Amino acid sequence: MAAIAFVTEKGASHRPAYQIAIRDLDLIERAVLVDTGGTTFDETREKCGDKITGSETSIESMLDGFRPDMAIVTMKAAHGPSAIRPLLEAGIHVMAEKPACTDPADFAELAELAEQRGV
Repeated sequence: MAAIAFVTEKGASHRPAYQIAIRDLDLIERAVLVDTGGTTFDETREKCGDKITGSETSIESMLDGFRPDMAIVTMKAAHGPSAIRPLLEAGIHVMAEKPACTDPADFAELAELAEQRGV
């Protein structure tokens, strides 16, 4: 069973599909939601049910008390790198929504970091 971080925000295109997947996949035991604005907390709890075991407004605060097996990041492309980078730095596997960045150089930097960290 997996424990995941679900990193999202208002306006993230595919958030509803990930919420349903988190709810329905037996492999996912629990998830902690990270939304810097807190705007998706109620919606995600409603759609995912008991699998949401916490919510945070920063990745750093989430990492203080929770070490996920992986993170799902679905955000606006311009916000992706700032969410993905600290997860990779912590050695956490990341599945990022596409496009994950607005600048290919940012993506190259994240890919290099992921390779360095073995995630």
